[in-house]
Amino acid sequence: MYNFYQSALRYDLTKNVYRKPTFEIEILGKTHFGVIRDKKVGPWKFKRYQVLGIEIRDQHAQFKKDIENIKKTYLNDKHTILFQLGIIDPFDGFPCKINKNESVLKAIRMKRRITQEEMKELFDLEVGFKENLPNSTIMIDLKKTEDELWKDVTSNCRQAIKKAKRHHLSFCEATPEEWDEFYKIRRGTAAKKAFFVLPKSTFDDLKHSLLSNKTGKLMLVKAPNGDVVSGSIYLFDEEEKAVIYLYGATDRKAGNIWGNNFLKREVMKRAKEKWYEIFDMMGGAPTGYPKHELATVSHFKESMWGVKYELTGSYDIIGNKIMYKLYKWKEDKKQRKVK
Repeated sequence: MYNFYQSALRYDLTKNVYRKPTFEIEILGKTHFGVIRDKKVGPWKFKRYQVLGIEIRDQHAQFKKDIENIKKTYLNDKHTILFQLGIIDPFDGFPCKINKNESVLKAIRMKRRITQEEMKELFDLEVGFKENLPNSTIMIDLKKTEDELWKDVTSNCRQAIKKAKRHHLSFCEATPEEWDEFYKIRRGTAAKKAFFVLPKSTFDDLKHSLLSNKTGKLMLVKAPNGDVVSGSIYLFDEEEKAVIYLYGATDRKAGNIWGNNFLKREVMKRAKEKWYEIFDMMGGAPTGYPKHELATVSHFKESMWGVKYELTGSYDIIGNKIMYKLYKWKEDKKQRKVK
């Protein structure tokens, strides 16, 4: 399975665009990069380490040794509350088109609980109270023929794409000036749906990095009058022949003309023409949890079908237990205010 989280592409964005302090650590015989996060709340200082994109597979004995090394090396500071591991080993994977009746959903939820219990029993890891690594991802095999991909799309999604064409929507790459228009649309969407939006300065750095390094593009769908209806930023991992969906937004003022469905479809077609093999739709909700904050986003991504992988998820190695509980209480309180 493609691992964006430890790719050179994500490392470059983390260090040079998002400007996060990074570090390197050897886990399971491979060099991984991670992020150091410092936060001060009142008189308390919290320090966290985070490494996403770990693949354990069957290397249990070595992983136990690596965890012990992490405890000795990183968790001996009273301000360090946790070291988070984002583990991408899938405990289940299935075509999005399968009929997920209640018995199927119950079985998947049970597998997730068993996986979490095993992580506690085998490695003494606590389920992360913050999902920095999404619990699932959706990937589309671009090696399939055009006809096979079209058949894979749900009937509702096919109708949406046809509706977009009837509205004479057009697909194009954004000009440098149109990135600002997309940012305004995304900021408006974020205000209504309460999701994170990059500061404008960071967004500008992202734009400069992707365009100058030719590692990403902003693709747009426009109405006949030239107004932007929908847009998405995509990354291109040339080494792994993968296209990664990063950020998207739709202008609700344009009405329900299904620009987003049309956009994803056109991106897939052009990625195939460039011989890309994987379309990574990125994070989704865990299957069987309809109230999860990513449930609506996940439902849309699954309409393009492909394969959904249920990931092992985020786990914490706890350092200062008192500070960990205090930090968790503070974060829970903040989330309740948002809701």
